[in-house]
Amino acid sequence: MEPVCALRDTGEVICWERRCDRETGQPVCWRSPLASVPEGTFRTVSVEGVSDSLDGRTCAVRETGEVVCWSRFASALSAPPESPSGAFRAVSVGRSHVCAVRETGGVACWGWGVQRLTNAPAGAYRAVSAGHTHTCALRETGELACWGENPWGETDAPAGRYIAVSAGYELSCALGEAGEVHCWGNGDPDPWPTIASREVSARGGTACAIRDSGEVVCAGGGDLDGEPHGRFLAVSAGWERPTLTAR
Repeated sequence: MEPVCALRDTGEVICWERRCDRETGQPVCWRSPLASVPEGTFRTVSVEGVSDSLDGRTCAVRETGEVVCWSRFASALSAPPESPSGAFRAVSVGRSHVCAVRETGGVACWGWGVQRLTNAPAGAYRAVSAGHTHTCALRETGELACWGENPWGETDAPAGRYIAVSAGYELSCALGEAGEVHCWGNGDPDPWPTIASREVSARGGTACAIRDSGEVVCAGGGDLDGEPHGRFLAVSAGWERPTLTAR
């Protein structure tokens, strides 16, 4: 399983993976901590969540604004490339590249020798989301910018003003100013219900949103097993199924 990382309210990052022993017939599973996490306090953390890679590539922004990246395996293929210098406020890890928003608003991208994914357009941005082979970012004006591979139209961002954006496998989604969900690319689940949402996540072949009521709604090609009941604070649509944070 790919690792899961969480940011404590004290600023430390912890990461773990779920291990299972299936030799007994009845699987026995447990949480196994990962020791590769660097020490220090951080603002945010991002784990690669758009492929079935087991490398567990992870990046985080320290309180100083420095971006630090690491991998579960210390191999030449999985080791993240050196992060750029400077102060950043957010970071997002894709399949073969990483993008981060500088304190000045510019976006810097770097990766594993994939130049077309690292040529971020100039401008000032609020947020960035690195997907499988493309990236989308939210400009300070509220407009969207997407770049990278585009076989399914995943970089053909719609016009208008938005408050959030998420790049997935071959799918991208954004939240309009009124909370409406818009998606484009392969497996486009439009039209979404008109109920306003406050968060959207497009990762594998799935898109999920948190409605203003706290309910979660998902669409796309992932194996969802139906949405759970209840009220939630956050959602992250992973490669196989979404991860939810309950109230």
